[in-house]
Amino acid sequence: MPRTPTSFPDAQLQAILLSLQQLDVRYPYPDNRNFLRHALDQIERIAGRSYGEKVFRRLMATAGITNRRPSAQTFLAVQAERRAAKDGTQAITPEVRDDWLRGYVHKEIQVAVREIVPPAQAAAVPETKAPSSGDANSAWLSQHCERLEDENHALRGQLQQALERASAAEAEANSLRNQLAEAKAEASARESELTGSVGGLPSALSALADRLEGAERRRMVETDSIRQAFIEERNMLRIRIESLERDLATARTAVDAYRRGAGGVPTPPKR
Repeated sequence: MPRTPTSFPDAQLQAILLSLQQLDVRYPYPDNRNFLRHALDQIERIAGRSYGEKVFRRLMATAGITNRRPSAQTFLAVQAERRAAKDGTQAITPEVRDDWLRGYVHKEIQVAVREIVPPAQAAAVPETKAPSSGDANSAWLSQHCERLEDENHALRGQLQQALERASAAEAEANSLRNQLAEAKAEASARESELTGSVGGLPSALSALADRLEGAERRRMVETDSIRQAFIEERNMLRIRIESLERDLATARTAVDAYRRGAGGVPTPPKR
């Protein structure tokens, strides 16, 4: 196996190359941004530190990934996002996040209104009374907006629960690793005590240590699988939230446009 100029132990290098190949399949070209973000996370998790663009490109070449050529600007942008996420994870509270989401949705609604109903066109709409069927349509659109808001809130709650479950699973895995380390230390001490008196005990303890190491490897695989499942679930929920927010913005824009066209129907204040 070819070596990169930055030296990695064989086990680390093999794990990094395998992770890059799996991520290349999971996030096919041209989705370079998600590929870079997860690849850098995996390299940092396996090697215990992060590396620059040159080392990353050499690792990609060693892994046989030749169809991707992410630009230096994309690489720097992903690095900045990861740095900002690490620096701001503890500082973001639910209140700050909700305020940000409300501001973002409000801004997107304003942009959508300007694109769909230009000021000149909105001013040219005659001031006429809406028919009764229009009132029903307006009521339906309002109810649709409220339902989208409820679904958006529920999805944010599911995302938070998924993050909490992921944290709990990781804490449980750490506890199991500590218990395993204690069991291995106890087995090693026991082996030292009984080696002189019982001839067959060392082999039994060695077999026990092998079983414990096998259990540790299985536990690490299960922990990685659980963490990856929660990450994918979080990404799916985030995508669903963004889709619902776009639908909500469109529905609100339609309501506002209809009300301006109907005339005489006050627009409720945006929350």
